Amino acid sequence: MAGIQVQTSSTSTPLQNGISSGAHEGDFLYRANCCCCCGHGVPVDLLLEYAKNIPKVELHVHVEGTLDLSLAREIGKKNGISVGDGSEDEKAMNEDGQGIAFGDLDSFLAAYFKREKVLCNREDFHKLVLRYFEKSAAQNVRHVELFFDLQSHTRRAPAIDVVQGIYDGCCEAEQRWGITSRRILCFVRNLPVEDHIRCVEETEPMLSMIDGFGLASSEKGNENYKFREVFDLVKKRGLPCVAHAGEEGPAQNIIDALVYNHAARIDHGSSSVENPDLLKHLVAHQIPLTVCPLSNVCLGVCRNVEEHPLLRCMPQCGLERNTPNGVAHREFQSQRERLRCEQLDRLKAAGQDQKNTSGVPEPVPFVAGQTGADAIALGPKRSTGSRLGVQFESLIDQGLQVTINSDDPAYFGGGMNDNFAAIIETCLLNEKGSTGSTEDDSNGGAPLRESLHWRLDTIKTVVLNSVFAAFLPLEKKQALAQEVEAFDADFRKKHRIGN
Repeated sequence: MAGIQVQTSSTSTPLQNGISSGAHEGDFLYRANCCCCCGHGVPVDLLLEYAKNIPKVELHVHVEGTLDLSLAREIGKKNGISVGDGSEDEKAMNEDGQGIAFGDLDSFLAAYFKREKVLCNREDFHKLVLRYFEKSAAQNVRHVELFFDLQSHTRRAPAIDVVQGIYDGCCEAEQRWGITSRRILCFVRNLPVEDHIRCVEETEPMLSMIDGFGLASSEKGNENYKFREVFDLVKKRGLPCVAHAGEEGPAQNIIDALVYNHAARIDHGSSSVENPDLLKHLVAHQIPLTVCPLSNVCLGVCRNVEEHPLLRCMPQCGLERNTPNGVAHREFQSQRERLRCEQLDRLKAAGQDQKNTSGVPEPVPFVAGQTGADAIALGPKRSTGSRLGVQFESLIDQGLQVTINSDDPAYFGGGMNDNFAAIIETCLLNEKGSTGSTEDDSNGGAPLRESLHWRLDTIKTVVLNSVFAAFLPLEKKQALAQEVEAFDADFRKKHRIGN
């Protein structure tokens, strides 16, 4: 696609993204702070190239969810375990590379738990982890925080074999591909709390190979507040906590994850849009959300990526500075930059606190009416036909710590690059002139088909969100951030992209 040259003053202007300060804005073909629909933004093919090659961090991926059908059959054959029933659904899900619409989490989990039964020993987990990291290396992933459901495997394999196999695979992956990792043991929430307490006690000798604890599986009937006792126990051991919340459950589960699960990150968090005060709290305190777009579509959180409640940006033309959108964008950018500085200050303080052995800032619980976020601005919202029924605009621009992840790539149609591509390719709807309806009711109840208006700057912001949300020492986060900035500067220079 041919670029449109921006005609501006020839005065040399310093740029903040690594492009030579001697460059003239008139020399640029595209603008990073414009979306495709205005004609000055980076075209879709370059956005896809940028997202494909930028160094990335994945914070929400279940090792069991990386088990594709071919590897499951290979391991199953070795262990004498049959895999799959040959159904059309299974073929569609696994052989054409596309995810299948399970409709809800429970139907997915039935397939998930069935397939993982082929994993029986240390070698199996080692092989599974290496296969995932090999694919991640090809997608320019630099750091991974890997979930595993220990309790799902201990009937077939000793706990030490599961943990050691995953740990050894991660260590070998770092040697082979330079990808660092952390391992997060997820409690299977449909099991009794007593089982989780026993799990924490039994893994005490293995804590050198475990970097955090989480909570996964179905929220229905398994609300986050019910797991207070086990997460209090984990907190005493000095390990950071995360929790699935607000995927199929209400916003209250997110609040309870912060209060009762000591969650430093919220996994999914889509239903936060039900409670604007909670959204403001998440923004003000820079609490990360590990969003999984393709998973959310396959499991019915939203009907398509375009209707995702958290991912829509406002249409933006960087040249139109005095329009309402232009003024709002500058205000949001200022808010986002201020919040990032505050986040870095908290990370630095946590790293210097000798009592904080994890280096992760203490989560800030949400208390209704006491968010400490009164000054936070939220963008407009609109109705959709998806389950949550609402979509906010510009949450990422305002500073919501959205991160992009694959969740269970063997089931939902791909890894990190596929999830970024699904978002970016919504821009093609504008290029083709099919912008759909801004109100679902006026569209006859059909799914909205409109661009999410992601820009080059949006991709970079989301990637940096993942970097600073990782359970890494601050100096390693800063090194990763510098790698992202260097890539960004080189890409802009190569393709003549200005601010």
